Amino acid sequence: MTDDADALVGVSCRSNARAPPALRMDAKGFGRPSSTSEGKTKATRSSKVAGFGGKPVSKMPRVSGGGGNKKSTAPAKAARVGAGTKAATTGATVQEEVMRQTEESIRRSMDKLKTAQPFVWEALELKKRLALWQAQTVGLNILQLSELPPRQVQEMKDAEAQVRRLQEEHGITDRLLHNIAQEATWDASARVKDERQVNVQLPPSAVEHMQAVVQRSEAAGDSRVMDVGAGTGILLRFLQGAGVKQEKYVGVYLSSVMIDVASKRYPHATFLKRKENSKTRTPNQADFLDYCGDHLLSGGEGFSHVFFNGCLHNFLEPGEALSDAAKLLKEGGKIVISHPKGAANVDMQRRSNPLLVPNRLPTAADLQKACGAIPSLKAAGIQVQDGGRRRSGLGYLQVLQKP
Repeated sequence: MTDDADALVGVSCRSNARAPPALRMDAKGFGRPSSTSEGKTKATRSSKVAGFGGKPVSKMPRVSGGGGNKKSTAPAKAARVGAGTKAATTGATVQEEVMRQTEESIRRSMDKLKTAQPFVWEALELKKRLALWQAQTVGLNILQLSELPPRQVQEMKDAEAQVRRLQEEHGITDRLLHNIAQEATWDASARVKDERQVNVQLPPSAVEHMQAVVQRSEAAGDSRVMDVGAGTGILLRFLQGAGVKQEKYVGVYLSSVMIDVASKRYPHATFLKRKENSKTRTPNQADFLDYCGDHLLSGGEGFSHVFFNGCLHNFLEPGEALSDAAKLLKEGGKIVISHPKGAANVDMQRRSNPLLVPNRLPTAADLQKACGAIPSLKAAGIQVQDGGRRRSGLGYLQVLQKP
């Protein structure tokens, strides 16, 4: 699990769209905008929108009923600072300074990517522009669409064509671009907080939620646990309270910086991080989907629990992630999907940054459909249990179980 405030840092795009579009449910994923969505989302104009690496993107059009020229006002809780942290001299809060430095760190990562792999960098830059455009225009009616400036509509069509060309010519996948954005954001966040000795403590509501998640999962001393999106190992702290041994825990995450922190905190647990492929930079092991393929091919031991704590919405294809998780489960095993701040908070993140947070959290109905539509879930007889914490104030919790 990672700090939600960081999902709004290093954002590729921000949007004032008012309502999430209709969910898409198929064998790959759910929660992304449907091409036939008839939601009432209205396009807005944003004159200063931070790019993924902190670079501004072009102005968005104003259409009838648009939201004006408002800036994103996504809330972020101030971090508690350790004794060794120097106070900011500019009058900005510690949190604002951390966010600024994180954006700078992401920008440096993108500059390195531009030098080392210019075609990948170009594709990612185009992707962020397209994500912003789609977030601003999804759900517009025919009249509103007709009012969009023709030049910008053509620019977006040209951008889509250029992305396709780059991907075809250089073997660049959507998943690779998505993982680069995720890794750069969370690496930068962890690096800056470590340098400033910022100690982000869980608020009481999050502690209560994490305790409820572990209790509802029924994880115990003999449980073998996979923690997807492990971050710095926050979940393991609560699992240990239920008797789970470090030796029975495997954490996987794209951010090698966060995994390094977790490994130092929990030396007897297993944490997997990316192995660099110099030609394609394809993530291995640290990408949960890659890990599953390797693990299943090698005939590795199954897991009693697979946790997606504060991370399922960040997957490009969450349905695929759930499908692979089902293959890892032992009989009676559980998939636990949770978020300490709830679905409403994820919707806010998604509106602010649709590239980094491409999906909503699934409802119980979404999961029921997934269990019938996704072959591996259906074949395993996966069933949806009542998570019991659906209101945003209580966090989000859904449990799937293999008979």
